[in-house]
Amino acid sequence: MKELIDALREEMGKDREAILRELQVRFEAVQGEIASLRREMNERFEAVHDEIASLRREMDERFKAMDQRFEAILEEMRSRFSAMDRRFEAILREMDERFKAVDQRFEAMDQRFEAILREMDERFRAMDQRFETILREMDVRFQAMREEMAARFESLERRFNMLPWWIPLWFTVLNGLVIGLLKIFGAF
Repeated sequence: MKELIDALREEMGKDREAILRELQVRFEAVQGEIASLRREMNERFEAVHDEIASLRREMDERFKAMDQRFEAILEEMRSRFSAMDRRFEAILREMDERFKAVDQRFEAMDQRFEAILREMDERFRAMDQRFETILREMDVRFQAMREEMAARFESLERRFNMLPWWIPLWFTVLNGLVIGLLKIFGAF
């Protein structure tokens, strides 16, 4: 603004009244342009406002239509899911009944298996007792055999002591072999 005033002063000289009048004229011209621009902007704003209102109404209508369609889809999906839910409940009930039947079968099998295990345990105990009895009896018999064999060998050794010197030696070797074999086979 100062530059404009300085330029006007140079053009018109130092006449202040003339400069003020010129500034007044230019200011009124600028005010007129601003008023014109304001009117144009108001008209454009009203046009844009009308367009926006029209678009808003159109969008509201579209959203209402979409909302109604979405509600219809949701209702259809609810009915389908309800039908599926009922079907799944029926399947679950059936599966539950089947699992209960299978569980009862497994319980019966488990009871049978427990009975078999008890019977096997009793049989194994009886066999174990019998085996213990047999082992004790065998131990008694082997002890008697050992004593008998020792007595026989002593008797034979006394008899062979009367024979020439090499016969008792041969018998001692034979005696060692027999005792070794008896030890191997568990008699001693």
